[in-house]
Amino acid sequence: MRRSVLVCDADQYPSDVLELLSTKFTVLRSIARDQKSLKNEIKDNQVEVLFCNLSTKIDALLLDGANSLKYVVSPTTGLSHVDLSYLKAKGVSIVFLGHVKSEIASVFATAELAWALLLAVSRKVSLAARSTQLGEWHRENFFGLSLSNKVIGIVGFGRLGRQVANYALAFGMKVLAYDVDDEVFVNMKKDVNRSGLEDLLAKSDFVSVHVALTEQSKNLISRERVGQMKSGAVLINTSRGEIVDEDALVEAVKSGKLFGVGVDVLQSESDKNFEVMKSKLVEASNNGFNVLVTPHIGGWTGEAVYVTRLAITREFLNVYQKSEEHGKLIS
Repeated sequence: MRRSVLVCDADQYPSDVLELLSTKFTVLRSIARDQKSLKNEIKDNQVEVLFCNLSTKIDALLLDGANSLKYVVSPTTGLSHVDLSYLKAKGVSIVFLGHVKSEIASVFATAELAWALLLAVSRKVSLAARSTQLGEWHRENFFGLSLSNKVIGIVGFGRLGRQVANYALAFGMKVLAYDVDDEVFVNMKKDVNRSGLEDLLAKSDFVSVHVALTEQSKNLISRERVGQMKSGAVLINTSRGEIVDEDALVEAVKSGKLFGVGVDVLQSESDKNFEVMKSKLVEASNNGFNVLVTPHIGGWTGEAVYVTRLAITREFLNVYQKSEEHGKLIS
């Protein structure tokens, strides 16, 4: 009997990628829309490999009793939706895009969205469009910000942060960059200046966040650090919601401390009881403040999905083959 792979969002995997998987496994397409139904699919089909998505929390509630499961594969660069401690205790291996950095080095969809959010917030595009949809024509309500000669601070200078720096330089901006990893600044463009975080926040007209969620980066942009930001600045976050203090951002926008906020992520978005309308950022957006929220669509383009799904599938098959060979050698 062939081993089973259960694929969430299988319709987003190109057919040739699924065919690649089918050379080794029976590929099952998940139709689950919640954690409970996904749990039943895993148990009923004795699934050995789960290709998960961002919308379902991978934790004890899902996997308790799923003794057949050996691998969780996540086509994401972040793992805030995965309880890594639980998987380790259960002996389940995790494969994710962090393992294939070279294969996705030219995937910039999230950086492109960050720039789109920055442009939209700086010119109040969402508010202006909503106004015209209501039959209004009052440009005086939508005084915006220009980008040329302004300072952008990039928090996290990896693949995406560096690409945002490229966009900023093309728009005639001055770039400050912060990262805890010294290696990312090797061969840095001369037009980019490395900065400490507090100095970056104090000097930047725009701040764009591009760091992975870890215990160290959680609440990195805290209430205190929001207070350190330059008055009239714009903050963009396309990393993870837990990296910023959302309450402090909302208060800063309402008080006029910040010109606006654009985010593609929200705190606890992968949790079972997440309700988007309870987000204070969404509430502020609905109440006419210059806050723009999109539903984690950063990497959600056809080109990016193809490259990442192919890369993660190849990586999993490589890991699985090595595990099989190791097992044979032991036996």
